[in-house]
Amino acid sequence: MEVKSKRADVFHLYDQKKQLKVISQRVGVQILYLLILSCVGYVLFFWQKPGGVNEGISGIQIFLLYFIAMFGTIWFWSICTVILCTLLRNMWAGIGCLFGIVIGLISKAGSSFFGNLGLFSFSFCEPTQLMSESWIYGTLVSFIAGLFLFAVLPMTLKKRG
Repeated sequence: MEVKSKRADVFHLYDQKKQLKVISQRVGVQILYLLILSCVGYVLFFWQKPGGVNEGISGIQIFLLYFIAMFGTIWFWSICTVILCTLLRNMWAGIGCLFGIVIGLISKAGSSFFGNLGLFSFSFCEPTQLMSESWIYGTLVSFIAGLFLFAVLPMTLKKRG
């Protein structure tokens, strides 16, 4: 963001702790915004009263499962975007690499290769299997990978900062 607005030199003068704080705040706001949008989309979907979506499962349980899956997904892809854009020093190159990764993961080959450990296993789950824990492993993988990438972020800033 600083490169686009020609403030990169000023941002790089900050100590690493302050850079990490600024990036963490931006990612936090981004995650909050995307979670609010996904919750609004969820409410609007069920406002239409679709038939046969929650067969025997309470709406609160489905919402909590959806929220957990969305948080894990948004967390991972937010941190992954920051890492790739920092490493490549170009926002568009980072977005392009991320697009390629997403296409690879949602393809038939990617979903069959990773199975339940896939980052999008919740979206490929049948509505009747929501209460099974098969899709939660993919969400756990994305959350743990996001934590790992967040731990690597200071080293990335030091290397490319």
